[in-house]
Amino acid sequence: MSWRLFKDPDGALVVSLAGGLSRYESDEAARQVALALEREAMRLVIDARRLEDYDPACREVWQARLLPVRQRIRRLIFRGRGSLPRWDAMLAAVFLRVPYEFQTVPLADPGPVAASA
Repeated sequence: MSWRLFKDPDGALVVSLAGGLSRYESDEAARQVALALEREAMRLVIDARRLEDYDPACREVWQARLLPVRQRIRRLIFRGRGSLPRWDAMLAAVFLRVPYEFQTVPLADPGPVAASA
């Protein structure tokens, strides 16, 4: 798995995920997202367009990391494809009690994803 964390031009915090995602691999990405949210409240974009496979238990990891900073999430925006990721994103948003949006977007050119972990 590779991931990249950055702010987009609109000021949203974006975590871009690629490859296969295990619950253990995603923990560092979720930890870094939580640290960024501790410093500043903002919209959180999870870009999973390049995610090929993931362990459904990853949702629990993200929920545990983001629960303490949920009030700092102005809106959870999930970019991806398919019904299973849509379902997991919706469940996470309901659990965290944050506004939620799912954007179905083509893979076309999501930009480069550099390994961060």
